[in-house]
Amino acid sequence: MTFLPVAGVFFVKFLPNIHLIDVRITTLVLINSVINGFIEELYWRGLFLVKFKKNNSVGLWLASFLFAAWHISLYSISEVSFGGFFALVGGAFLLGALWSYCSRKLDNIIFSLIAHILLNIFAFTGLYLENGF
Repeated sequence: MTFLPVAGVFFVKFLPNIHLIDVRITTLVLINSVINGFIEELYWRGLFLVKFKKNNSVGLWLASFLFAAWHISLYSISEVSFGGFFALVGGAFLLGALWSYCSRKLDNIIFSLIAHILLNIFAFTGLYLENGF
């Protein structure tokens, strides 16, 4: 369940752009994806998993809402297309809820961390190529 969105982004954002990928894009994507995925998962899933250990519902929904709100600033960058507000912020909320649920169920963030990094690799590749990075 944790990796289902990864497959979707692979087919929608990554695969159509695969012929445009070069060493520069690969390097940029890998560095940004690993750093971003690692930091966001440590904070939004790891910290909330520990801080709200006794109240799973509050931790899950609060982490999901705040993870979505965190992505609103990206949407405000007018020169970059993220596919629309719902795609970026709504997607972040849904992914945040899914990954928070899975992390709480397993009491571990490793699967959400791997899924987040993979999703970022596929999404950032499409994002960078579509926006002329």
